[in-house]
Amino acid sequence: MLTIRYIRYSCFASDVRCRAYSIAGADIGNNVTIRPNVSLTNCRGIAIGDNSFVGENTIMSATDSSITIEANVLIALNCIFVARTHEFHGLAAINSLGAISKPILIESGSWIGANVTIIYGVTLGGFSVVAANRVLNKSFPQYSVVGGVPSKLLKSRVS
Repeated sequence: MLTIRYIRYSCFASDVRCRAYSIAGADIGNNVTIRPNVSLTNCRGIAIGDNSFVGENTIMSATDSSITIEANVLIALNCIFVARTHEFHGLAAINSLGAISKPILIESGSWIGANVTIIYGVTLGGFSVVAANRVLNKSFPQYSVVGGVPSKLLKSRVS
């Protein structure tokens, strides 16, 4: 059991995950760490920049869109990125309506806390921090510290 646990959390295992997602079509940079149980769907629409970290149980769904994680980004565990949603206007069944797809962009040097959900169309400016347990449904500029319910700009990291 110790051997399995060691391999599961080793640098080698992360390299294997990065290589597998690259083969599936994702653009994975150098020195990227992808922890166990990460799920990337529509890999051709996902790019993760150099020196970035993706925590356990994170889900990235780029169906009909794209998710771009630039260099030096830290993503804690249990985060969800969804670049598509269903339309729900009128009285028709939801599955008979269309979908809305918009790209997600996380700029360089940002840190996303645990259990954060980021939905379609959001751009998080570079060097920003998102507090744990937030839902980002709008974009924020560089150097933002984001928290609260609903998510809002708490302060800038630059005076």
